[in-house]
Amino acid sequence: MILATVGAGIGTITGYVLAYKTNIGIQISMFLTELLPANSVNHTQLLFSSQILLFAAAGLGTSWGLTLAGAFGQKRRYLISSVIAMIGYCLGWFVLQLITPSRTGEGIVALILIAVSFLTLGLGLRSHHLVHVLVAGFGTATAFAASVTLLQISPVSFLLNRAPEWSDLPLFAVFFIFLGISASFWLGISNYLVTPWLKFLGWR
Repeated sequence: MILATVGAGIGTITGYVLAYKTNIGIQISMFLTELLPANSVNHTQLLFSSQILLFAAAGLGTSWGLTLAGAFGQKRRYLISSVIAMIGYCLGWFVLQLITPSRTGEGIVALILIAVSFLTLGLGLRSHHLVHVLVAGFGTATAFAASVTLLQISPVSFLLNRAPEWSDLPLFAVFFIFLGISASFWLGISNYLVTPWLKFLGWR
């Protein structure tokens, strides 16, 4: 969990700087605005789609942290795990644009399910891949849903912020760090509790 936290934090900070404090973010935003159909998502939102860099970097950092830790006996495939995690986080970002704001809760759940599922698949776990994906994905989504319900705080308000300031960086960091910690926790549950029982029951 410690390395996942560090990785997610570093990735979030790096992605934030690239997305909002450099010309790279503007270029990515213009590229996506021209690439995607005008009616696929809200055009105004796409003008600020440099945010996808933030999500990609957060996914990259989290996957590197989990891969470096090697706590689940996985193959340490840094490049593969990084690419797959980045794809998952970016795809989750895109789905969030499609679903939110009309269905805020569903958007966050979809983002988490997609991001964590791809993150898990890319780690190179040695067996029971579907089990790990289901436990980590739904476990993390449930944890987020419970937190939002109890605290009455929705991360959508800053995740879709079109012009974030430096003061918003801690919010992004907390979100992605909590996502990494929760995914790591549920992967531990799956790896050390669920799969041993499945093996005991004969599912190899």
